[in-house]
Amino acid sequence: MIKLKYFVHTASQEDFTAKATVAGVERDVKVPGLAVEMVSEDGSMSHTFRFVPDDMEKAVAAFEPESAFIVSIAPAKD
Repeated sequence: MIKLKYFVHTASQEDFTAKATVAGVERDVKVPGLAVEMVSEDGSMSHTFRFVPDDMEKAVAAFEPESAFIVSIAPAKD
């Protein structure tokens, strides 16, 4: 397993497109989500993670700029 330290560069609320059935018809709809840009400790890598949190307020608070996170990478075991 590899462990990498990342820091939050930015976190912003965005609308994401999702599929939903409205009045019996599948449509593209907009849902509120969070885009979090993180930079590795040595500055050599950056990644943007986009997701729809269950609680937007808590997610925004968890990803304040300069917050540190440890990311673990391990083989998938299907």
